[in-house]
Amino acid sequence: AAPAAPATYPVAEVDVAVGDTVAVGDILATADVAAVKSDLARAKRDLLSAEVSLRAAEDGLDDASTTAAKRQAKITRYSALNQVDQAERAVDDLEDQIDAATLTAPVAGLVTEVALVAGSDAPAGAAVVIDSPSFTVTTDVVESDLVDVKLGQEAAVTVSAVDADVTGTVTAIAPVAGADPADERDGPSAAGD
Repeated sequence: AAPAAPATYPVAEVDVAVGDTVAVGDILATADVAAVKSDLARAKRDLLSAEVSLRAAEDGLDDASTTAAKRQAKITRYSALNQVDQAERAVDDLEDQIDAATLTAPVAGLVTEVALVAGSDAPAGAAVVIDSPSFTVTTDVVESDLVDVKLGQEAAVTVSAVDADVTGTVTAIAPVAGADPADERDGPSAAGD
């Protein structure tokens, strides 16, 4: 079975402080993943062992000559396949945990709160709060309402996750639904403050 993800990571390093300005993708903090790396090494050994068991089971199936021996060899092979699948999942899960151990800025802005301390466990809530001066919202609009949406028009957006209403301006309108967002927006796009 795969080792369970830790409830919290111990913080190895905090790279920001209140008042710092960050860009999207900047590293905010990193977790100590020494224990996870140890679990990963063990999981990789388990995977190698499961793969050896599978090869042996396949050889046993090739060598089986009676109906009873073939049935037993198939059962052994299926069991070995399950062990390989479980071991691969364990390795993947642990690699994902290691990848997730670096906290990066999802938006550019000013760091207004840091609830991390190197050597302590990461908090269950917000670890770093970043005040972003602006953001872009892309939305779909019912075709019959699209004629009422204009560039430069004020837009209001309710962000239920933080119980806030924000305002902005319509900055782009895609002429065709499904347009490539890299070229033009699919529906109205509003920049907010």
